[in-house]
Amino acid sequence: IVYAPSIAIQHFNDSTFSRFIRHQFEFGEGSYLYYHTSASSSELPPAFPPSVYLGLFAYPFKRRKTGRALLLFLLIVLAQAAITAGYIARMIRHRLVRSNMGIAIA
Repeated sequence: IVYAPSIAIQHFNDSTFSRFIRHQFEFGEGSYLYYHTSASSSELPPAFPPSVYLGLFAYPFKRRKTGRALLLFLLIVLAQAAITAGYIARMIRHRLVRSNMGIAIA
């Protein structure tokens, strides 16, 4: 891969709001699976420090006007909530299956 600043890439995503939220939810499920299946590994990446999240939430207000910044902030909050919900849903499902059947599945 070579960096070429003269090349412009345009990306268009035709996703709907509900697909966006579902996608974030699935990221959360995947995150649980990644951390759960890698739990015995010493190669897990460290957790993000709180400053990363503070920067994420503050970013829209540094780059956009107030109205647009509030909209972007809301989308970030919703995305993070969906990721968290996906992680928790997968964890609960995993624990229920494990306790009811005596086996663990991903």
